[in-house]
Amino acid sequence: MQRFLAIAVVLIFTAMYYEWMPAVLFLAYLLYGVLRRWLSREWRREIEEEIGEEPSAEPAERAR
Repeated sequence: MQRFLAIAVVLIFTAMYYEWMPAVLFLAYLLYGVLRRWLSREWRREIEEEIGEEPSAEPAERAR
């Protein structure tokens, strides 16, 4: 439910401030990409699991 509300707020702000909001979204994504290097592997896994990547597929690929 929290994720839905966050997405809804971002979409509303994007619609309201369409002139500069794409630049803000791009900079947020860029900042995450830069800071990701210094995040611990545990934090990265937690963030990526929240985004929706399936960690169950990873061990199966290693077994091959």
